[in-house]
Amino acid sequence: MSKNKNNQETQKQGAMPEEEKKDMNSSNAGEKVEKESGEASGVKEEKKTEKKEEKTAVEASAVQELEKENARLKAALAKEKDDYVRLMADFENFRRHSAEAKLELVTTAAADTIKGLLPVLDDCERAMKMLEESSDDVAKEGT
Repeated sequence: MSKNKNNQETQKQGAMPEEEKKDMNSSNAGEKVEKESGEASGVKEEKKTEKKEEKTAVEASAVQELEKENARLKAALAKEKDDYVRLMADFENFRRHSAEAKLELVTTAAADTIKGLLPVLDDCERAMKMLEESSDDVAKEGT
């Protein structure tokens, strides 16, 4: 029956004046355009939605990567800060130890010098006592 209907429509169109055929073709074409544009807009919306989803997925992965990088940099910064604090503590210890060593060296050097001079001073004192008892003027002047 559908073939009969199609044949009847084509016969009617053949019997119709040209203007009516154009109107009928243009109305069918309009319907087709509307269907196609409706389908196209639906496809466009789907593509936009897919693009948005892809964009959000890309942004989410970028955010995760940045968070990982941030955590890594914070850990590196904490390590460097710890190393710096330890280095400064070591330097302070070094300064304190070297100041103590200098003080000890000066104290020890003075004591060693005095200990070296003690026998000489003792000998000088003995010589002065001997010269007081002696009557030799030349020995007194030399001493």
